[in-house]
Amino acid sequence: MEKPKKLWYTRWWMIIIYVLIVLIILASITPKSNNTNQAINQTSNTELIQSSTQENPEPTSVQTIGSVSFYAKNSDADPAVDGLEVRIEPRDKDDQIVQTDGTVSVKLWKSVTINYERKCLQRDEDLLDSWEGIKINKDNVGFIFGVEINLLYQKYKSTSDTNVVGCAELTFTTPDGQSFKSIDDYILINDQLF
Repeated sequence: MEKPKKLWYTRWWMIIIYVLIVLIILASITPKSNNTNQAINQTSNTELIQSSTQENPEPTSVQTIGSVSFYAKNSDADPAVDGLEVRIEPRDKDDQIVQTDGTVSVKLWKSVTINYERKCLQRDEDLLDSWEGIKINKDNVGFIFGVEINLLYQKYKSTSDTNVVGCAELTFTTPDGQSFKSIDDYILINDQLF
């Protein structure tokens, strides 16, 4: 009986997979320094750089915050919605996502119906909840989906009525002081779609 022939591409795929596994293992190993003084000096230099950038932040290339998406979200074991998930995409002039630090503030209002049309009047009496000064770390901003922020309801208590519509205004401020606003006029604040 004749031995089955091994296909040449099967051997190459095995070699490629083996090389990728070795590269992943090597990338996860970080060199450790035994020199304590060097570590202390690096820490001091890092602190100096951080304090100088806080005083004089470098300009960012952010031109827009792209599409902003709000979704009702449940973060715990009970079935009730307990907050919002917000996704923002800081983008540059070439429409590429920018990894940048920043601060986010959000105000959530109840939409009102006037003459059979939903309106976001942003009145104090319609304010359901608000979040101020949420820090965004540039390391959490992905190149594909931007950054996701979870906002737990603090004042608003969700109900079983899945037809409650809210509207929200989000303000994103970059470290260099640029401010970008986005308004979403239609958010089902008690209905978790995903």
